[in-house]
Amino acid sequence: MDTPNDDKCRMDQMSDRLFGLSLRQTNDDMYGEGSSSCGSSGCRLQPPVLLSRQTSYIIDSMDRFGDDMMELILSYLSFNDKVTLESVSKQWQRVVYNTQTELVLNRSDTEEHNTLNKLLKDIEVTDYATGFANYAGFKAIDKPSLESILKKCPLLRKLNFQCYIDGDIMQMVGKHCHYLKSIECNPIGLKESTLREFGRKYGDKLQVIRFNDSNYCSAFLKKFFIYCQNVREVYTEDNSAFICDDPMFLPKLEVIKSIDIRTEQLNQLKILSDKYWETMKTIKIYTYHMIGHQLKNALTHISQFNNLESLGLSISIFDEDIQVIDENIAEISKNCVKLKKLNFTLNNESVISNKFFNAFNKLQSIEKLSLEFFEITKKLDGSVECLKNCSKLRHLVISYKELTEEFFQNIHLFLPNLKIIDIDSDKQMTNKFMESMSKLANLKKIVLRHSSNAHKDMTDEGLCLVINNCSLLQTMVFSARPNITHKTIEVLINSALLRPKININFSCGFSGGGDEGEFATIDINNFVNKMPENLKISIDMGVVNEDNNNV
Repeated sequence: MDTPNDDKCRMDQMSDRLFGLSLRQTNDDMYGEGSSSCGSSGCRLQPPVLLSRQTSYIIDSMDRFGDDMMELILSYLSFNDKVTLESVSKQWQRVVYNTQTELVLNRSDTEEHNTLNKLLKDIEVTDYATGFANYAGFKAIDKPSLESILKKCPLLRKLNFQCYIDGDIMQMVGKHCHYLKSIECNPIGLKESTLREFGRKYGDKLQVIRFNDSNYCSAFLKKFFIYCQNVREVYTEDNSAFICDDPMFLPKLEVIKSIDIRTEQLNQLKILSDKYWETMKTIKIYTYHMIGHQLKNALTHISQFNNLESLGLSISIFDEDIQVIDENIAEISKNCVKLKKLNFTLNNESVISNKFFNAFNKLQSIEKLSLEFFEITKKLDGSVECLKNCSKLRHLVISYKELTEEFFQNIHLFLPNLKIIDIDSDKQMTNKFMESMSKLANLKKIVLRHSSNAHKDMTDEGLCLVINNCSLLQTMVFSARPNITHKTIEVLINSALLRPKININFSCGFSGGGDEGEFATIDINNFVNKMPENLKISIDMGVVNEDNNNV
């Protein structure tokens, strides 16, 4: 076994190799290449003891690292550590903040260990804006302290201020943050003149703008956006603030984090699709109880974003319009051929059929597919075979109350590259489900959520089959407990030992179904001394002292 002395010896040897050449050159310069202490024999002078001590100091000191190397090393420190350690040396003061490109202040989190949050203080109520912010739980920023930090961090690119800010702070940001690209804040304390002035001076630098709780200032947000010609991503709670058919208004927009579309706002969606059909990459859209041709038009506009890579679509409809959904999802799948991520939410009580799932089958570039169906209580008619053409799918999420394990039969034949599967269902799963999962060679994560009863027919046999067969498995999460014994724990330990480079997390919840007495008692404490560092197990047995069941 290596000792600390062995480690030090190896470090000294490495330092000798790195710096030996320059030290030898120094000796040559000081004593001469042919200088000798023994006449013509050519013997070289030995350096005095004083030089030897200096050499040792150079090798052992951090000063041997240049600014670039030191900057890289210090980049791994948290901001708190940087503030604490910046006075170690002049070199550290010079480079420690060069890699600090982001600052985040939470409006209510004032934990002592967070240096930035120590800048936050109670709001002094002087007007409606400060009163409202104080009532909402916001904190103010100590301005002199913030300015000191902004001066130290000249390369900031992203600011996230979840606290009360005013015009003085915005001017301070503009003055010191010359490389700012992204800003997120609540603009409740900002006036129209402040935003206009900030936009006029610095708006062309911004690429990402997120204004939370912005409805009250929507009247002048559009005037601010006029100056932001290079913005690529925007979020406000008022659609009209960033929707304009003028080609010079936000011409480079690629990402819209959220947009709400009701019947009276359908024209806004048309403006977006006509203007950004070629450039839009990401958009999240909520539609509210459109009927018939209105819903059809809305989905047609969405399908015109030919280069979409990520789409979030939440639809609330009536039963008679389910056929419209089938047809238009197929149209979106056909036109948006670059779509890699789709989060689809449907709120109604219609029957979801094979035809509906076949609409998603045309998403041949899809990598993550999330399907959430709320208020639907009828058994699913269909199977995972409906997605067989989604050969690039890696991450599948399905939330459906009546989803059964039969849906996943032969999943390895249809989605062989699946890595993550996340299921939310009220149906109990058995070893039959686990057997299907065990055939997914690339599986890394299984999540089973919100079952109302424990999985009493999912036993050691099923779980151990997955653990042993899926060599890349990292995470298994069960909201309701499977009916396992110590055997599964032992197999998890053996698996972790065989795969030391993979961190494995196993957790399961406690079912309130009333049949816990039929389940085996598991005492994790029996395995404490055997538990590898790369394995974490959490089992809620329904007892008060949870520590007894978490390792």
